[in-house]
Amino acid sequence: MSTTFAYKGGMRGNLLANWSDPSYRKPSCQFEALGRMGKIIADLHSYKVFFSYAPNLDGFTQGWNQRSYTLFATPVRFFVRGFEFTRQLDHFIDCVVEGRPCRICSFEDGFTTDTMLQRIRADGESRGH
Repeated sequence: MSTTFAYKGGMRGNLLANWSDPSYRKPSCQFEALGRMGKIIADLHSYKVFFSYAPNLDGFTQGWNQRSYTLFATPVRFFVRGFEFTRQLDHFIDCVVEGRPCRICSFEDGFTTDTMLQRIRADGESRGH
């Protein structure tokens, strides 16, 4: 499944999802952003930033800069099939114990996501894909 998002301010983005790629053992997710002055590529394990200039940012240089997720990730209580899943579980447990609402993903967020996926599917069907 793929789609292109076009925004009024001129930004554009592409989404490509493939749940049946035999070359991946586990689900993967990658985000890529292109700009006039550089590029960002991020996945669940690290991010890479490319600057076409020497940025005024501590620890970053012109060209490619890579950081592993383990360098900036908050430790989790225990590892359950990925830090992202465990972090969600930790957040839920903290919310229950402290009696506060969960803010990572609400039912409204889930509904919004489902609605967007349905719109993408409908658009693809209307174009014969």
